[in-house]
Amino acid sequence: MKNKVNTLGVNSRLAQAGAQIKQEQDTVERTVIIPIDSIEFNKDNIFNKDDSEESIIELAENIQENGLLHNIVVVEKAPNRYLLISGERRTRAAIHLGYTEIKATVKKDLTDLEVLKMLFFANSETREYTTEEKVQIIEGFLAKIKQFEQTPEKESAKRFSEYVAQAFNVSTRQANKLISITSELTVSLKKMLYDGVIDTNTAAALAQLPTDYQQYAVDIIEPYIDKKKEELDYAIERALDFAKRVKNIISKTNSSLAKQKASNVYYSGRLTQAKEELEKIDKALENASGDDEQTSELTIRKLNIEKDLAKFNAKLTQFDKDVDIETQKQSSEVKKIYDVTFCSVNRGLDDVQKDDTGVIAQTKKIEREIHKISKSLDKLLVMKPTKELNKIRELLEIYKDSFGD
Repeated sequence: MKNKVNTLGVNSRLAQAGAQIKQEQDTVERTVIIPIDSIEFNKDNIFNKDDSEESIIELAENIQENGLLHNIVVVEKAPNRYLLISGERRTRAAIHLGYTEIKATVKKDLTDLEVLKMLFFANSETREYTTEEKVQIIEGFLAKIKQFEQTPEKESAKRFSEYVAQAFNVSTRQANKLISITSELTVSLKKMLYDGVIDTNTAAALAQLPTDYQQYAVDIIEPYIDKKKEELDYAIERALDFAKRVKNIISKTNSSLAKQKASNVYYSGRLTQAKEELEKIDKALENASGDDEQTSELTIRKLNIEKDLAKFNAKLTQFDKDVDIETQKQSSEVKKIYDVTFCSVNRGLDDVQKDDTGVIAQTKKIEREIHKISKSLDKLLVMKPTKELNKIRELLEIYKDSFGD
């Protein structure tokens, strides 16, 4: 005889489990109708900057005709007090219509960082943004995320690139490019990006340059903005090549200064210690009146420390000089690359020819001339190596590279 299943008991347990799940969900989120006057507008909402009275009235007319299609989202800050996360325009439109209540999804027990993230995500996911709008949004939230640097949530705040990736539905790599563009790119290059002169990848590459060197890239590209597409593309290509070579120079400068930097940290620490010890000796000398032996010992120690101070200061001064020399050398080398690149764009565009696929290529004439000069220079270097000829060789290599391999 088959055992009968107690369906009544199973149904009862399922009902209890369902009720428990619903109760747990309601503790963190529920959908209810709340009084509009219990809602506080979010001061961190940067998405409302373009909201006009006309757009609110237009939305109000749509709501009056079709109803409120999407709930607003709020976080409960206190009993019957709510902070608006998403739906400011809908709420203002409801107020315009004379509504006193509105349907809302109510969140509970969120941290300030979670509220900020939700504000970011909820609004970013509602529409497609242009690159300019994305940069403006990231800029606003980068400024606001700083408030969490000294809080227990600082580790979460460091994951900002993940938030950007989720919000705009892009890879973390693309998110980091957008953040780099937002934080590092100059105003002139941002305008080129927004105007469609350069793309996001180009902007991110140029954003890695120091501000002064970014201006060189602007100077290379700018004269060709209103020219033919082939000419503009060629100028952008040369600007990217310029950026690549400048980054190599900066890397070499940083490498050459790496040991000095470590030495600078060491001597800075020793200098601080010596100053502290000197202060202690001076105080001890004040209290050693009448004790000639102690005074003599302290005086000798003071003289030795003062010698150390002079040595440490000399080391740090030399480091500053080395930094200045390397920085000037770097600037000089970058300027040479810029001059050659700028000239190569002009000459290249004069001498280039368009092949069947529309790709710009250097003429054979330029390649032959460079090859001749290079061979002649090699012969001279074998016959009589000099610093001057080596310098010419370096400049020739830069010139050759500026035309591509």
